[in-house]
Amino acid sequence: MKNREWLNRNETRNFPIQEGLDRTAIGGYILPNDFIVDIRLSGTKSFVEISPTVFNNVDYFIYEVERIGLVEIQLRIREIHRETYTPGDSSTFADTGQFVIPFGQAKDQMFSFQAIAPSTVRGNLTIRNPLGLFRGNGALTLGVKTFTPLNTALEPRTLVPTPGDSKVYSISKEGDAFKAFGDVRLREEQGIEIAPVTSSNGLRFDFNALRECETLNPDGGCLEDSDVNCPQPAVMSLNQLSTDRNFNFKIGGSNSINVSTLPILIPGGNPLNPNDYTVNSIVATYQGPITTSFLGGDPGDFNNYIYGLNCRHTSIGQRFPSLIQASQSLLAKLNSIVGNP
Repeated sequence: MKNREWLNRNETRNFPIQEGLDRTAIGGYILPNDFIVDIRLSGTKSFVEISPTVFNNVDYFIYEVERIGLVEIQLRIREIHRETYTPGDSSTFADTGQFVIPFGQAKDQMFSFQAIAPSTVRGNLTIRNPLGLFRGNGALTLGVKTFTPLNTALEPRTLVPTPGDSKVYSISKEGDAFKAFGDVRLREEQGIEIAPVTSSNGLRFDFNALRECETLNPDGGCLEDSDVNCPQPAVMSLNQLSTDRNFNFKIGGSNSINVSTLPILIPGGNPLNPNDYTVNSIVATYQGPITTSFLGGDPGDFNNYIYGLNCRHTSIGQRFPSLIQASQSLLAKLNSIVGNP
């Protein structure tokens, strides 16, 4: 059963070719919009594995349209690796088959795809208006018209991939030992947006913390009275140091100082499940020499001592003596001024 409304709409738009493409052959011939009004290919590929860690996306496009006398028109489909496709390199493409259309066929006819071994692609194509002798500029002359993916790539919705082994076995947060296996549901919430990234065959997660707008002043946040929520400003500086372009700080240790995070078990969490821990603290551990100064009293009571870090072996610590002398000199000068007004 043909959906007449669907075919009527496609008669005036690019579909099943991607929107924005011009349908123009290398020699200048333009494939009319009302020629092909529907295509469905099944058994197609979504990607190919180049190596265990490298994958290429797969696209399909109308590669050639050839008129053979007054007998037939052959419309050929090519499968390509999107990232590396080179017409002269057969490792980056495969000619999967063609549709054979009798020349001057009747309107609204459907034709089956004829696959070329070893391709297992199947499908059909619906023609609205034939490329006969009376099409004016749309008439197809004898010979082959060659196209590129930039002219005639097919819409992804026209392709039905073959089910196969998933290449995503688990999902985890970077740096977190916990992994989720099986079917993992990813959903958007307030402040989290998920968008597909077609070029990399992946997903992008955008995090934007929101807060309620209470005032329009610079400290309160919102720019418009109509705003209900407004973006929470990202951390831009720490101790007058700027973040990187992703608003991240890298905090490291040196000179006997180690920096690490402090994981805290969430209330009711499982101590053996890394996912039940949260990290909101940074711990700086000093492993160098320690100085002590006895205050008096019981020598066995550690509270009777002042402890400090011996930083004299560090580049900054080597400047301390001169800094202390300068401060002592300044204090002596201030004391003399106060004592002799």
